[in-house]
Amino acid sequence: MDRGVPSLQTSRNMTIRVSDVNEFRPTFSSSEYSAIALDTAPVGTSLLQVLAIDGDAEDNTVSYSILSQDNTTIEFSVDANGVIRNEEPFPRATRSNVSPNGLPVL
Repeated sequence: MDRGVPSLQTSRNMTIRVSDVNEFRPTFSSSEYSAIALDTAPVGTSLLQVLAIDGDAEDNTVSYSILSQDNTTIEFSVDANGVIRNEEPFPRATRSNVSPNGLPVL
């Protein structure tokens, strides 16, 4: 939230779908991730890092990716280390809630 009157806040929810065809489901280090970013944060700012392990992989690593739905603009990116960054500028102070199990975070 900003310090203005009235204070402004924007939120973005994203769903993380985990695809796995092997014996063990990947497990995340947290059931929920949350980040707060200032509206002045430049594009490419590291917002948070998700971490998962996969018992099927030799080294327990997981590959991360963010997919667009309905050919919409992808506002975030995730790198091989699970670091999520903004790919678009924020309109004002923003709080992003992420739930790896796909449930909305209120």
